[in-house]
Amino acid sequence: MNTLVRFARGQIARLHSLTSRQGMALITIVVLCLGVAGASAAGQGAVAMTLLAGLLGAALVGLLQLSRRLGGLIRAQRASLRDLRVLLEETQRRLVATGETERVAAATRHRDLTARLARDDRDAQEVTRLLLREQSSEAEAALQVYRLVTPRAPMPFSADAGCGAADLLGLLHLVRARRPAVAVTLGAGSAAVWLAYAVEAAGGRLVAVEHDRDAAERIRALAAAHGLTQVAEVVHAPLSDARPGSDTAGWYEWTALTDVRDVDLLVVDGPAGMATARRVGAALRVFGPRLTGDAVVVVDDGPGARAASTALGASLPEFPGVGRFTALAYVPPPAATMSAVPS
Repeated sequence: MNTLVRFARGQIARLHSLTSRQGMALITIVVLCLGVAGASAAGQGAVAMTLLAGLLGAALVGLLQLSRRLGGLIRAQRASLRDLRVLLEETQRRLVATGETERVAAATRHRDLTARLARDDRDAQEVTRLLLREQSSEAEAALQVYRLVTPRAPMPFSADAGCGAADLLGLLHLVRARRPAVAVTLGAGSAAVWLAYAVEAAGGRLVAVEHDRDAAERIRALAAAHGLTQVAEVVHAPLSDARPGSDTAGWYEWTALTDVRDVDLLVVDGPAGMATARRVGAALRVFGPRLTGDAVVVVDDGPGARAASTALGASLPEFPGVGRFTALAYVPPPAATMSAVPS
């Protein structure tokens, strides 16, 4: 019973979903069926046949209408399938093109990366070769330095001295060759202790100038520990507050150096932070009149050092092998270009 009720409800729901045209067709068919049944029951065979023929005609018209609608649906489905096929082919072509583009881009990136890695490997090998050569040179220079100097106390490391063993070796060799009576270092740091040993062996005197008070005290203590106080004098000369634009602005306070004269060797390695050309120019401006006739000026071999020293009377380098420094024979310029007291 429940099944029949559910079936009836389902059919009623279907009837509600029919369009008006479908409803009229269904009513017509029902009427014709009832007419055929009534005519047959009344013995009206001709009427029943006529109504039956009308019913068959209506059924044929319905089948034709259904066939036409099914044909339209089939055509629409075929068109949809054709559009879908075109869309799939276009998507496939785009995917293939994108994949080819990515493949080419990946190959290019791989080639560039391989070339970069090869270049970096060559650079790393070159840097390693240079470092090994530099370390080997520093080790050999350190052995030679300790053959030239017999320290009486622990020596400061060359890194703390602000220059390598090769630089120290060049300076020590220059002191041994020139045997200066008076040598002056500007901002040499603890390298002054090494040079003091060489100056002591030459029978001379060393004046080490530092602008930092702590650095000066440290070098003075090192000199005392090595028994070099009779040879090495450490002078604390603060940086000058001369007016900007003057020759010695930012250089050492020159009034602390007025007693230093007859200098045979001048090592210009400071003050730190000052352009090489300016500090060389200031050093020669102050010490130029106090250099002996055969004095040697040692400058940091940086940009502008040679130009500044040449402009103020120093000749071209003639003492090779002084590490990162350049040793120049000093030739006094005309008096018009050099003042004894800097501005």
